Amino acid sequence: MSGLCGIVSFDGAPIYVEALERMAEAARHRGPDGMSYWTGEAVGLAHLARWFTPESRHEQQPLSAKRNQWVLVADARIDNREDLIAALGKPETASNEGAQASFPLTDAELVLAAYEQWGPDCVTHLIGDFAFAIWDGQLRRLFAARDAMAMRAFYYRIEPRRLLFASEVSQLLADPSVPARIFEPALGAWLANIDYPLDWTFYEGIQQLPPGHTLLADAFGHKVKKFWDVDPDHRVTYRNDAEYTEQFQELFEQAVACRLRSIAPIGISLSGGMDSGSVASMAGLLCERYPANGCAPIHAYCYAYDGYPECDERHISDLVARRYGMQVTPVPSDRASPLKDYPTDGPHRDGPSVGPYQAMVELGLKMAHSDGMRGMLYGTHGDHMVGGSTFEYPEMLLSGRWISLGRDLLEHGKYRPQPIATAAWHHLIVPLMQEARLGAVRRTARRWMGGAAERPAWIRPDFARRVGLDEGPRRCIPQARLRGISRRKRYQGMFAPYERNNVVVLERMCAQFGLERLDPWGDRRIAEFVLAVPQRVICRAGERKRLARSAMRGVMPETARRGARKFYPVPLYQHTTRVQERAIVLELLTNSQCAARGYLDGRLLKHHFETSDSDEESDAFWPALAAEMWLRSYWA
Repeated sequence: MSGLCGIVSFDGAPIYVEALERMAEAARHRGPDGMSYWTGEAVGLAHLARWFTPESRHEQQPLSAKRNQWVLVADARIDNREDLIAALGKPETASNEGAQASFPLTDAELVLAAYEQWGPDCVTHLIGDFAFAIWDGQLRRLFAARDAMAMRAFYYRIEPRRLLFASEVSQLLADPSVPARIFEPALGAWLANIDYPLDWTFYEGIQQLPPGHTLLADAFGHKVKKFWDVDPDHRVTYRNDAEYTEQFQELFEQAVACRLRSIAPIGISLSGGMDSGSVASMAGLLCERYPANGCAPIHAYCYAYDGYPECDERHISDLVARRYGMQVTPVPSDRASPLKDYPTDGPHRDGPSVGPYQAMVELGLKMAHSDGMRGMLYGTHGDHMVGGSTFEYPEMLLSGRWISLGRDLLEHGKYRPQPIATAAWHHLIVPLMQEARLGAVRRTARRWMGGAAERPAWIRPDFARRVGLDEGPRRCIPQARLRGISRRKRYQGMFAPYERNNVVVLERMCAQFGLERLDPWGDRRIAEFVLAVPQRVICRAGERKRLARSAMRGVMPETARRGARKFYPVPLYQHTTRVQERAIVLELLTNSQCAARGYLDGRLLKHHFETSDSDEESDAFWPALAAEMWLRSYWA
């Protein structure tokens, strides 16, 4: 976790350090190890340092090469260091200018060396979590890139005569000449709980560089270009399940190991689920197996629900922590109700994108920061990589494997339990209908699957029309030229805008507490493997997360491996919003800024809250409450 920002003036106007300082100060939490500035002819760059890897302690950013011909600022952890060094023909160490000692090449040095050798194509050679910008003084242009899995953020604003960029939207807003105006189409999509394009933000004139894209800008214009997507022709076929498991385990081990290169202890948000349990177990095993590698101590933070025992996961998470000797700190989640610290604490200025359990997550991060952690491991992407309800039934039908299909559907019905006809409808017929070209059939299928649910009744029709909620695509479903319905479905889950934006929000939350966000499940190499294998290898009826569970045999304690499952703290949300903090909710709804601005019908929203007792209401109701808090905090 570090940060960056910069300004490029295409008309030759000078850039003063004071302008960069304002932008950097808006995200000071990203630079506890120092903030540095560089200005040249009509360009200025700033870097906010937070050291995490051993190499990062020797970074000197902004980093220049060939007498400032190229200058780079980067928030990056490069994971294919050895391969990259070999491809570049570089020595593994370099000397700081004027110093005798030599140090391992930093990630920033590798990125800049890759640009020197390959130009904008350098990004195709980089694996890891990164966002960076390079000023090319010879060509008078800015080149920027963001990693394929959205682990780092990059925001920018294009004006007639200049470009501004930063790690957070609030940094751009720190420039007094940048107008702060709500981009209502994005807010409307948030209120309706539907996806919006990955380049949108909640502010007019400020865009987000989509994951896996580059930005090239000069005085003649700018171009955003996609540099990575899954190769549709890449397929992995082995003789048996054991070989798939072995290859996946090797990739997962590699992904975890890359994120353990730390100069300080690392925390892990450890639940009772398979995803974080796998990360913790693999990390513990690597530290046992290779103690000489200087593995940083791992400290587990486990959510404790003493008042809601049905939500508590420690009977599983403690098994993993004990097996690998991890120190455990319970996070008293009962005290972290959704509105606990409102209005002192609430949505970030960047937008209303905050979940009902943010207070709980922030409490764990605060405790980890107090304990001296520098990074926080998560299992966030595990559901999309190896979980979900992506079954290979359509392919089995179309390829004539009818006996196997019948057997799997029968098992599916037992596992849920549900009639075999219901399983066939939801996981076979509807996916086939969704693939159909017939518009009416496709819309019917999406309604059955919940993909095109009606917008909440309290969103005003005139506002919906104004921002286009009722016209055009209701969802921004990512597309790929992949063979197989189940592969395409998993791809859509992996790269859905809602999930990509959640990654950004969690990274920003970690950064506010001085922590590097680490998610081995978000490794691009795992995504490529998962989308190249038959989906039946990953998930079958009665064997959810089949590939992950198989790979963790002998790594994760057996009782935990078999018993790991997902717990949802819905009772905490229900009780606190309807009883404990009911007065706060009613006050927010009674004097609604959303209603005053014409976004919502305040009467309908309040009536819904007072009369509904559905456990699923947070999906529709919470976005309106979060938007209300955001408007009051920054726009009242």
